[in-house]
Amino acid sequence: MVDVFVSQLRAKLGDASPIRTVRGVGYSATAAGPGT
Repeated sequence: MVDVFVSQLRAKLGDASPIRTVRGVGYSATAAGPGT
């Protein structure tokens, strides 16, 4: 269920998606700073 949600969220955010998969841990999101 989480995999589907993250997949849909990535599709909506496009190429600039801050969500990264950390293998063996889960997911990580990076904060978008100014100028990004």
